[in-house]
Amino acid sequence: QVSPADTDGIELVKAGPTLVICTGGEVTVRNAAGDELRLRRGESVVLMAEDGRSKVHGLGEVASAFLPLEHSARSRLVDVL
Repeated sequence: QVSPADTDGIELVKAGPTLVICTGGEVTVRNAAGDELRLRRGESVVLMAEDGRSKVHGLGEVASAFLPLEHSARSRLVDVL
């Protein structure tokens, strides 16, 4: 959850590709370069490692799914029987 009381925003986990979905309210996602994108409920954005440390500002809720950095360079798909 994000609220206006969080004046510095809430920092997202530093990771590889990250999917951020706004699940309620309205938030702004800002990357390390200062680029911003406003998300309303149901909208999403994909952040890449190159976006650096990103923060969420506003009044709302987000969910994020990400690939940890330590696995992104060496992960592989394996069939398990």
